[in-house]
Amino acid sequence: MISRRAFISSLLASLIVLLAWINFANPAHALGGKQPPINEPAPEFTLPTNT
Repeated sequence: MISRRAFISSLLASLIVLLAWINFANPAHALGGKQPPINEPAPEFTLPTNT
């Protein structure tokens, strides 16, 4: 029979792997939409002003 310590250790390792998989599986998203491709210039934009 599996010991309590081995069970908790394997449960904790499984939880860490699951959290890492969830965090790294999704690609990064820019706030304004899709990011430009790598080695391409950023699109033109203007910053909003209060005047």
